[in-house]
Amino acid sequence: MPAYNGIRGYWNEVRVNSNYKSKNAVPQGTELEAGMQTKRKKSRYVFWKTEVLFTTLFFAALLFAGCSVEQTNRTKISDLDYTIAAEADIPGAATEYKNAIWPLYTQGSSEKLWQGNFASPVPSAILADYGARLRPDGTITGRATGINYNAAAGTAVTAPQAGTVVYAGTLALTGGTVVIDHGCGVKSYLFGLDAVKVQRGQSLARGEELGTTSEEHTLIWELRIGSKSVDPAAALTGSSGLLYRETM
Repeated sequence: MPAYNGIRGYWNEVRVNSNYKSKNAVPQGTELEAGMQTKRKKSRYVFWKTEVLFTTLFFAALLFAGCSVEQTNRTKISDLDYTIAAEADIPGAATEYKNAIWPLYTQGSSEKLWQGNFASPVPSAILADYGARLRPDGTITGRATGINYNAAAGTAVTAPQAGTVVYAGTLALTGGTVVIDHGCGVKSYLFGLDAVKVQRGQSLARGEELGTTSEEHTLIWELRIGSKSVDPAAALTGSSGLLYRETM
């Protein structure tokens, strides 16, 4: 069997072998032989078109990949992308956060404590929506698990909905932090506060003040069901499914 030397070489071998067999099997000069030659020409044409198509697609893919790499190095990749300042590596900060926040994912009231739509914790503009790419120092590190607000320092932060405070304190990684249990596994996690004015165990009404924003941290509101984050924007409009029993 002849050595394989690429698609074109392989096709040439097939073509030669086919010609050899057909010439020995079909009398030359007959209509059958002419028909077979026509079919071989059509086959070679179809193969040529297919090869050209795949070659074009291959280089188009390379060009697209090059454009993607170029865009990745820009400040913005899409309308949801934004650049944030890199957090300094603080020894023990990640462990402190994990020990304080992660246990809350499986704790809380089984009773529904909220009623109606949720409200934004600040009246400020949104810096980044849920799912936006996080780009400290221009490097993509993940996606936002909550809404990031462009709030001026000292802006009052309020409870998005009624509930019970299950955590209130300051963490090295997230600054002033408040977690509100709304019941049925739904919790609001608010990060980046300066002064925290509520205490653990305190019952809150929708819109009650939790504290104020700081200059050091960006205010972030996460809404989670258990350990899974969901888009808080849907809860603001009442389209998240959290109100399904109220609209039935």
